[in-house]
Amino acid sequence: MIIAGWEFKNNIPFRDVYFTSIIRDIQGRKMSKSLGNSPDPLDVIAEYGADALRFTVLYLAPLGQDVLFSTDKCEIGRNFANKIWNAGRFLLMNCQTITFNQDLKDEYMDFADSWIMSRFQVPCN
Repeated sequence: MIIAGWEFKNNIPFRDVYFTSIIRDIQGRKMSKSLGNSPDPLDVIAEYGADALRFTVLYLAPLGQDVLFSTDKCEIGRNFANKIWNAGRFLLMNCQTITFNQDLKDEYMDFADSWIMSRFQVPCN
């Protein structure tokens, strides 16, 4: 299991998570231990990863509405986290050959792009 915060910052990414939707099973029933319709979060994390579970729940949660959760949907989060991970690895493996055209900077970059570029200045191995 890889958690991005531990991998890159050697720190827990966050301690508190606030979530206002109710998580229901795929049949629309409120998840509960007594009904036996809620998966153990540690089992889901072991299979898909913590980042994938977080992304999936947030992705499925429209503001103010309940979430119909199924562990099968965690593949969405796992696939997304995997794409981000691979993109980062690709950049770090090729950072010595990536060039940045400074002429494009002023014309096409906004604040978010500038912030990302400031974080891109990582030493290459």
